[in-house]
Amino acid sequence: MTQVFNDVGIAVNDIADALKQAFGLGAQAAAQVPSDIGVAVSDIATALKDVFAQGAEAAAQVLKDIGVAADAIANALGSVFNLAGDAVKTVLGAVGFAENGINNAVCLVFGC
Repeated sequence: MTQVFNDVGIAVNDIADALKQAFGLGAQAAAQVPSDIGVAVSDIATALKDVFAQGAEAAAQVLKDIGVAADAIANALGSVFNLAGDAVKTVLGAVGFAENGINNAVCLVFGC
């Protein structure tokens, strides 16, 4: 489905903004829709940052709340918010991931 949006020139930010403006959806609901159709987590994180002006921790919380795995969130925090491994560990801890899951995610994304 993501490829269809790319083919017709629709960015995830545009989808999120339309959901926000037309339907009054909040960040979590606007993130859930693209997630349900297979949009990349980093693209959803970018929309949370750009459309909803969310920082790294708020975006991570939304992503966790819609069921995104810790490693995918870690990757998005690194690529979208330019966070290093230690900062990502802090954010993942703040949003409630267990220490073991945090360490595995950061190791997978940033190396051990």
